[in-house]
Amino acid sequence: MQPRCVLNDFATKLGIDTAQYAFCDIFGLDSDLLCMVPTPVLAVIKCNLITPNTEAATKKEDDEQASSGVAASCPAYYMKQTIGNACGTIAVLHGLDNNRDTMKPAAGSFLDQFFTATAGLDPSACGAYLEHPPEGAPSIL
Repeated sequence: MQPRCVLNDFATKLGIDTAQYAFCDIFGLDSDLLCMVPTPVLAVIKCNLITPNTEAATKKEDDEQASSGVAASCPAYYMKQTIGNACGTIAVLHGLDNNRDTMKPAAGSFLDQFFTATAGLDPSACGAYLEHPPEGAPSIL
């Protein structure tokens, strides 16, 4: 049995069977501490401090990509965070959708509907869909 974890509760609400795959804390990156992490590991969520420097670097990257006229191509699922203070939610969605072949969401669940509806959308459109879902779309709340 996994220790109680808010991310597991959230993933269950979204449609993931956390009896099979679950979130856990990583207490450090040295080998002794990493040995305590259950395997297999399908995704890692790392929290970073947002500073004026990190914000400036993100804006610079976005501006460079926009001015190049070439959309970034990446085989991984990625969505833009358009909702303030939702970094954990976005990280969970990234981790789950990038492992959808392994961790199949329950049919008709929020994840099943959201990932189907946003398949093929660019990262900004995925973020906008989550923030302002169309009439009849599932709500993450």
